[in-house]
Amino acid sequence: MGTDFYIIEPKVDVVAITLALFARLKEKADKRNIPVVFIMQYGGGYVFNRPSEATFDVMNGIRKLGVPVVDSWQPLNDILTQQGDAGLAKLYARGDKYFDNGCRMWGHMSAAGNRFTAELLIPVIKRELEKANKTTSKEK
Repeated sequence: MGTDFYIIEPKVDVVAITLALFARLKEKADKRNIPVVFIMQYGGGYVFNRPSEATFDVMNGIRKLGVPVVDSWQPLNDILTQQGDAGLAKLYARGDKYFDNGCRMWGHMSAAGNRFTAELLIPVIKRELEKANKTTSKEK
């Protein structure tokens, strides 16, 4: 069913690096009144298991920066639960490559997966743009 995948643990603090880079991005965007939204996307093979602590640490750190976070794991897991592997597979481009253990590799999101992601983002982006427009209007 696609539950096996390999994780190589890096030898650096990926959470600290991610948050430092994101803080720089947020600072530059704030200076220009550009709203920032973060989406946590998952490869298809990662939907079968609960996200890692590092994933939650990144999302929580980004929230602390005042950035809205859209986490796609639960909606993707809901599709997996309701429609099985076949339902989830519709959202990913899957080639003919397999891991050594026989598990088929999950590729990037398909057109349907991109649409699914956009639908998660649209309400959040609209809200953030409305807030930015109100801030800009007050400044004029």
